[in-house]
Amino acid sequence: MKKIGIGSAIIAGVLLVGAVVWLVLSGKLVIIWNGAAVQYSAASNVCGDDVVTAYNSATEYSYRGGLDDGPMIDTEGLTAVVDTVRSRAGYEADPTCQVIIFWGAIQRSDASAAQSALDALHSLHDQRIFPDNNLRTAIPLFEYETAISGLSVTEGASEDQ
Repeated sequence: MKKIGIGSAIIAGVLLVGAVVWLVLSGKLVIIWNGAAVQYSAASNVCGDDVVTAYNSATEYSYRGGLDDGPMIDTEGLTAVVDTVRSRAGYEADPTCQVIIFWGAIQRSDASAAQSALDALHSLHDQRIFPDNNLRTAIPLFEYETAISGLSVTEGASEDQ
C-alpha cells in the first residue's frame, strides 16, 4: 500500500512539472526571477509562425540551382519574406520581424538597413522583448555586429580596388 502511494506521488509530480514546462514554453505562464520578466506584447505577434516558417525555408542551404552551384539560400524567397514583413503594420516593434529584416539586409550587403534593424533589436532587447527562438538564425546579438562589420570590411575592400 505504501509503494502505491509513493508511486502515485511521483507520477503526480512528473505530471505537474510537465504541465508547468508546457505552460512556460507555450507562453501562457511567465516566470519572474528577481523582478526580471520577459515581456510579450501584441506587436511581438506580427511575424508569427507563417513568416518564421517561410523565412526558415528561404534561408535553408540546399541545392537550388544546378549541382555545380552548391547549396545556397533562396535569395528571391528571402526578399519576398522581407517584403511581407515590411507590409505588415507594427513590424517595427516586433523583434522577430527585425531579425528577418536584418538578415535580408546582410544578404543584400546593405549595412545601413542592417544597422537600423540591429538598433531596433537592441532597443527591444533592452525592454526584454526577444525574437522567436524558432528562427533558423537565432544567435546572440554580438554575432549581428560581426556580420555588419564583415559588410563594412567587404565594402571598404571593394572601394580600394
